[in-house]
Amino acid sequence: MGVIEREEKVTLGDVVVQWWARLDGDRAGRSALRRAATPSEVMLQPIFYDLLRAAKNSSLVVNPLRLAVVAGVIAHVTSHNDSATLGERCAQVFSDGPAGELRFRRILAISTDREELFSAMIRLVRLVKGELNVSDLAEKLYWWNDRARRGLGFDFYSNY
Repeated sequence: MGVIEREEKVTLGDVVVQWWARLDGDRAGRSALRRAATPSEVMLQPIFYDLLRAAKNSSLVVNPLRLAVVAGVIAHVTSHNDSATLGERCAQVFSDGPAGELRFRRILAISTDREELFSAMIRLVRLVKGELNVSDLAEKLYWWNDRARRGLGFDFYSNY
């Protein structure tokens, strides 16, 4: 009998990590994304379309607005830390007691408003000094829904 080979499925997080790694070589593109104040402004940047093409070339079906939120926020990440999820990293940084927990709860309270999520997550990335798991952050931002918020809350409170 022959060996059955399985194709590994590429995730959005994988595509975003590869794209983010290339951002260091494109300082102008990264700066343009960092200056964007809304996801719509992110979608006006040519570097965003590199990510969109990479996602589509990986056979991923993506929503451009959701992907723009991911690209705009990820541009603020300065260091990829694959050992800690977004929730775990927030627990490390927000260990200052009630004020940190309140800040975190405000993030969890954001529903599906992508503009609000965009600005809140950029502030969060700055608070954690830009050191995050790029893949985990990308997945959470893209799928921002009840399941993503529950996972984020679980990671935070189990490490707080």
